[in-house]
Amino acid sequence: MDFPLSFPALLNDLIDSSGMILIFIVFALVLPRYLKNRIEKIAAGLGIDTLIVEFLTASLKIFLYVVVAIAILSAAGIETHSLVAAVGAAGLAIGLALQNSLSNLAAGLLLALNNTFKKGDHIEANGITGRVEKISLISTYLTTPENKSVIIPNNALMSGNIVNYSTFGARRVDLRITISYQNDITVVNDLIAKTLELSGLIENQTKPSIGLESIGKHDLNLLARFWVKKENIATAPMRISEQIKSSFDEQKIKIIMLDWMLLGSPNMSDF
Repeated sequence: MDFPLSFPALLNDLIDSSGMILIFIVFALVLPRYLKNRIEKIAAGLGIDTLIVEFLTASLKIFLYVVVAIAILSAAGIETHSLVAAVGAAGLAIGLALQNSLSNLAAGLLLALNNTFKKGDHIEANGITGRVEKISLISTYLTTPENKSVIIPNNALMSGNIVNYSTFGARRVDLRITISYQNDITVVNDLIAKTLELSGLIENQTKPSIGLESIGKHDLNLLARFWVKKENIATAPMRISEQIKSSFDEQKIKIIMLDWMLLGSPNMSDF
């Protein structure tokens, strides 16, 4: 009986295919890490946000694994042409079944490339306010002021309004102070302005706006509007309120009510 291949030739073929498979496995383990490091260095030099880098490296990793898997099957002697066709047909069927997941994937790519927000930004979307932790292929992860982890599908983010509170360097604070009729409004306004100036917490490029907002039956309602740098936003309104209260006490000015609002979302001050 004649054999198409002698044993030495068969052994050589087996060694060759095993060697190729080993090379592909090493390739699959090493190349994604290498590319990730290179992409991170290039992105750092170009100032690209880490969210985009994480999203792209995750997508590239999956693509490389698929390519390497097909290459390993080919090296093992398995005909891959029909396999690729079968994978394509299966991919179409899976794609139809997972339309929502694919739309989330596309939305995640758009969010990352459009630089809608970056890691650490405070945003409001789908009625949720929180700090952005990461964008995955399917979802975006937020941490709320109550230290809850919220996962929002990327497609839901793209289909609704997104408010980014971290885009600009300052946030406006509205401070409302209610005093009695017996107080001199001019003296009170000057005292508020001096307290804000000496606090060292407000943005000095825009002058605070202070004045009488409304007159009640038994009191006067004052409004002070000023800007606070976003790095001070967690504590500045409370500290300024304490300083104004102390200044009023020194001048024997009685406060009936003192209330402040951080424009946009009051809960953001909890971060």
